[in-house]
Amino acid sequence: MDKPANSHRQQLLEQLVVRSVPWLLRQQLPTGELVSYRDIDGYATPFACPLLSALALDALDCLDTSSPHFHERLFDLVPAAGRAQFRTIVSTLRWRLRLHLAASQSSNGCWRRFGLHGDSPFDLATTAFCYLMYLDKISRPQRDYATLTTQLSASQPDDLLGQIFTVRLLNLAGSCDAAVPTALFVRIESLSDPILPLWAIAQAHRQRALTLDPTQRAIMLHLALEQMTPSGVFGNRLHNVLGITILTVCDDGRPAIGAAVDRCIDTLLLDPQPPWLWPRDLLVYGAGSAAVTLALALRSLAQAVLAPRELEIAPC
Repeated sequence: MDKPANSHRQQLLEQLVVRSVPWLLRQQLPTGELVSYRDIDGYATPFACPLLSALALDALDCLDTSSPHFHERLFDLVPAAGRAQFRTIVSTLRWRLRLHLAASQSSNGCWRRFGLHGDSPFDLATTAFCYLMYLDKISRPQRDYATLTTQLSASQPDDLLGQIFTVRLLNLAGSCDAAVPTALFVRIESLSDPILPLWAIAQAHRQRALTLDPTQRAIMLHLALEQMTPSGVFGNRLHNVLGITILTVCDDGRPAIGAAVDRCIDTLLLDPQPPWLWPRDLLVYGAGSAAVTLALALRSLAQAVLAPRELEIAPC
């Protein structure tokens, strides 16, 4: 596969953005959540998973002109004649996702793993990340979110993703510093598939919510490279999306790292299958969503193609 020139990459990214964002709106249910599925007994079963919708809400801020994380260079790829409509679509998507998260919150201030109804447990990762979505100029939580997440964190010490989101939340709340605890890296190193927690840390660093020292970045880079296949990319689309962020944040300047990022980018941009035919790569709790993968991909590609070494303007 030949590497496209950067101008060609931007054209491919433009086509992906323009075609995909309206499709995301069609994938949004009347309840506001994006269509997601759980793998149950070998069957893809529609299932609510608020964390997936929260991750999509966070990712789409790169296209939201009202967000402090708005990516102007990505928005500039949208043809001028369609920008007003495009802005409306993105605002509608994110507004509905916010309403879904608000409606999914339990009366005790926490979120359940698979939504308000049913008997799924109160979930640290979902609760911490949903509160992260409230920490902006538009809406702030009325609950004592720091205490709630600290209590959940104590009761769910094995939820590594939740622990990462909690550190990020408590830092933004002013309850702890921005350094990533070394203990988290010790636990990540023991995982057979560390990509998701590595991405959670890398994206938080990118958004200036957590800080990484050179030793930690080197550890993350090593762990990510171990997950690459002999062909030099990650095992599926979702891991390529997440891996791009990890590699760009932890890049140590070696040509081999830049080449690996290029391969992952081109694998996504030159993908012959449109997103509506993508398989549902599982993201969390045995659940996955092609729409959520696409939302994450748009931001990941924008970061890598348009601003590979820049941090976000405002912490989040």
